Amino acid sequence: MNITTRTKEGVTVLDLDGKLVGGVPLQQTVQELLASGVTKILLNLDGVDWMDSSGLGELTATLKMAGQKGAALKLLQVQGKVKEVLVMTRLLWALEVYDEETEAVSSFR
Repeated sequence: MNITTRTKEGVTVLDLDGKLVGGVPLQQTVQELLASGVTKILLNLDGVDWMDSSGLGELTATLKMAGQKGAALKLLQVQGKVKEVLVMTRLLWALEVYDEETEAVSSFR
C-alpha cells in the first residue's frame, strides 16, 4: 500500500494505492496528520483494489480515531471489492462517500 498526501483547498487528500489489509500504515498516517492539527481528511480509495477484514478494521479504527479528535474524514472513489465489503457490512451508508473529488472537497465547507 502506497499513501500519497496532498492538499486541495484546505483539505488533506490521502491517495491510497494497493491493497487495504492489516498492517497498512493508514492509521499511523492519519494519526500523524491529526497530531499536526489537520481536521479535514479525504481518503481517495480509487487505487485500492482489495480490502480484507483486517483492512476493514484498519479503516474503521482510523475513522473512529478521527472522530474522537474532532476531525472530519470522508471517502472518495469507493469501488470494486472495497465497495462490496462496505455494502456487505452495511458501513457504506454510515460513511460520507463521494464519487467526484470536487464535490468531496466542497463538502468540508
